[in-house]
Amino acid sequence: MTQLDDLYLGYVGGCGGFFALHLLLISNRYNCSLEQPFDQILESQWSIKNAAHWKHTEVWPNNIKTLEEFDSPRLFFECNPVVPNWKNTTTCKVLIYTDLFVQLALSKYKNASFYNPDLPPGPRTLDYHFTEFYNNIRGSNWPNCATIEQVQQLPDKIIKELQQYEDFVDLETANSWEQWFLIKQKNYQIKNQVVYKDCFDLAQCSNHVIDLKDIVRSQGEALLGPIGLDVTDQHIKFINMWVNLHPPELIKYIRSL
Repeated sequence: MTQLDDLYLGYVGGCGGFFALHLLLISNRYNCSLEQPFDQILESQWSIKNAAHWKHTEVWPNNIKTLEEFDSPRLFFECNPVVPNWKNTTTCKVLIYTDLFVQLALSKYKNASFYNPDLPPGPRTLDYHFTEFYNNIRGSNWPNCATIEQVQQLPDKIIKELQQYEDFVDLETANSWEQWFLIKQKNYQIKNQVVYKDCFDLAQCSNHVIDLKDIVRSQGEALLGPIGLDVTDQHIKFINMWVNLHPPELIKYIRSL
């Protein structure tokens, strides 16, 4: 990259997108349209007293204004990019991802992504996926089922037919929605880690694919180094602040090799 290259930073919800965005903005290289001065955002957005309100303080950049009002180098930012659009973007693309276990844990802690309270809770239950699977393959004379318990009480003939499907075996094996989801995504891996399918698909057409855990473990070098930026004391201070906002058991996993 040259000093004048634009950068497109993308992430899938629950992978630390704003953490990475602010690390880049701390470097003071990129132009990015914000509603407030960045130093004010840096202070207010991370003054989090209750993790359930984590998403309430986010200040989103305005990509259209960044494009129209600033010269390069510009920084564009997007959560959950659509793969075809991401693929066709000619700007240097940096994808922030993490393994699915950490993504789920961070999302749950912050009421984000899969655990957004504005989303219906059904998809976060095994009952939902059991009945969805059942209704997709059920025979015309099979009874209605709305719960796992009802499915498991079906006649042996139907159960034996259901057990021919890998999806049914996976659902029976899982003890929670999260465990089932991890099983279902097992074929999508980056660096031998199971990731959400959306992360995997986006990684195939990104210039840089960077694990959130590596950013934390390297004190920012994993993100800043590949694009020619130096880690400063301000970056390290910010990373330590972000780390301290999380439960120790989660950070212990993020930092472990």
